[in-house]
Amino acid sequence: MVKKHALFLIFLFPIGLFGQSSSSPCEFTFVKMEQRPSLSISLEAYGDTLAAALQKRNFRMKDDIITYYFVVTKDASLYNLEVYTGSVSKENILRKTILHYAYLWNPALQNGHKVCASVRMKLKFLDNKIYVTEGP
Repeated sequence: MVKKHALFLIFLFPIGLFGQSSSSPCEFTFVKMEQRPSLSISLEAYGDTLAAALQKRNFRMKDDIITYYFVVTKDASLYNLEVYTGSVSKENILRKTILHYAYLWNPALQNGHKVCASVRMKLKFLDNKIYVTEGP
């Protein structure tokens, strides 16, 4: 009986070490897909939405550029939001605002199915406005 339990643990132990993390919402993250993740509003409207929300939170928009990489999941939430280039003061406020408006994103499609996909988004702060560009 003890040997059976020992063998059982020996076989399960590697699964715990090498299995997919349960905290990750995506089994796979696509970088190439039929239809990229997109916003349900225009890039200009998204920039205006972020700017208005940040102004309500007294966020000072110095002229600057910041680029984020993140994953848009199958359920259109944002995951693993990381600064790639640039910096802004109080980046945590900007991050929370971007995550708050995650519902404006549409997930990517591959073979007609919603999939997780990587996105690069550049935010250009200029004259208290935010100009948004997204790319591969």
